[in-house]
Amino acid sequence: MLTSLLLSVWALLAGVTSPHSDTCSLYPSEHERYGVNVVRNYGKAIDDYAVTQLNAGWYVDYTIQRTPVRPNHMSYVQTLLPSLHYPIQPEFLGPYVDENPGAVWVLGNEPDRDLQDAMTPEEYVVFYHDMRQFIKGRDPTAQIAIAGLVQPTPIRLRYLDSVLAAYQYRYNERFPVDIWTMHNFVLNEELNGWGAGIPVGLEDFASEGIRYEVRDHGRIDLFKQQIVDLRQWMSSNGYRDKPLIISEYGILLPDLYGYTDTVVGNFMVESFAFLQTAEDTKTGYPRDGNRLVQSWGWYSLNDYRYDIDTGIGLNGNLFDHDTGQITAVGNRFKAYIAPLVDNHSNLSIIDMTLEPAFELEQGSSVPVTVTVTLANGGNLPVDVTALRIIRGENAQDGTSMARTDVNAQLAERCQATLTVKASFSVSGWEPGLYPLLVTVGVQDVGIEKNLDDNRVNTSLWILQEGQELDRVFLPVLERP
Repeated sequence: MLTSLLLSVWALLAGVTSPHSDTCSLYPSEHERYGVNVVRNYGKAIDDYAVTQLNAGWYVDYTIQRTPVRPNHMSYVQTLLPSLHYPIQPEFLGPYVDENPGAVWVLGNEPDRDLQDAMTPEEYVVFYHDMRQFIKGRDPTAQIAIAGLVQPTPIRLRYLDSVLAAYQYRYNERFPVDIWTMHNFVLNEELNGWGAGIPVGLEDFASEGIRYEVRDHGRIDLFKQQIVDLRQWMSSNGYRDKPLIISEYGILLPDLYGYTDTVVGNFMVESFAFLQTAEDTKTGYPRDGNRLVQSWGWYSLNDYRYDIDTGIGLNGNLFDHDTGQITAVGNRFKAYIAPLVDNHSNLSIIDMTLEPAFELEQGSSVPVTVTVTLANGGNLPVDVTALRIIRGENAQDGTSMARTDVNAQLAERCQATLTVKASFSVSGWEPGLYPLLVTVGVQDVGIEKNLDDNRVNTSLWILQEGQELDRVFLPVLERP
């Protein structure tokens, strides 16, 4: 069983084969799409705050952890920074990879920004390549995500164009990525101006920067359009089949510019509504109903509120950094997500076989063995009780033919499968088509999302001696 919850959610997003697409949904509960950005610069961590009340599904704290804290089963995103983790020190980084199989590794943080990673596209691809090779070499199930740029504006999409070209030129292969991440702020782009600056290495294209005004920072229409443009870019460059995570966004400018708690809260819930519903049949992610974005992280959980005297702090924090009290914005975050929480198990029969076959000659002494493969697509583990085989179309009117007690727990989010068998005799059965019902029981019916996929109807044909098998119609398996 994989220990990292990230494999169950982010890895499914990245295209890892799941046992059954109908069972193994990307997000068993919608609240799991919502993340938070934790600021650790001032000695704080996520467990310094009563974060469980938010019902967020994941978090990032811009570092790496060997044993991540997971309040309320939150997923954790590992972040490798050039300034801290490169060049690679195998004896240091290796244990982090080994102890977190299937984890998501974001390689860098805003490499385009001179105040963050500050890397040209050519520099970034070397860092990305080396880190990816090292991690995948130790854990092939690891999910590698490109660093989020400040915002997907035209000049920053040009930066991504340069990344793709530089990687192709240097390594003679297409840029490999499991997950695309992006930050989505609305900030001014000019040299020596406020905001996002000009991407490192693209100073010659400074005229392409968008001159956003302070009043534009909270415009939801610009926020939406940037995501639409990014998904179009991904599709045009052959990456439509990859998930998109908006790993950081929010309102950074303080209330002295008009961004009060009410304004910030309104922007937040409007962005949530868009992110949760926006889709496009031509550019959206096919494995997620063509949604444009698969999950998103709010900045921030706990940064300092802006202090005009010190110049330290930003806006949008969900908790007060020092006191740990939830803020007005935090309460709106909490209220929005609470109705989305849907914790459940979802056991399903994802495969079934009858041996030796779905048809037998009359008088056969060979027992029929039914083999089922089970998966649990919910976000809670499920206790499987027994496999039952019933002759008939339903349990009420049918005849019990076999039962195998299971008494095993199956992990959530399709992290594992379980195979169970039961056998019965057809001695004395007359020729004909016999309906069979295969059912699997669970201990706690109250948390099971859908009982219909815990059972399958099929048929067994008893043939007269000498009957031609190639003329027998074999029925398709059907849910009841």
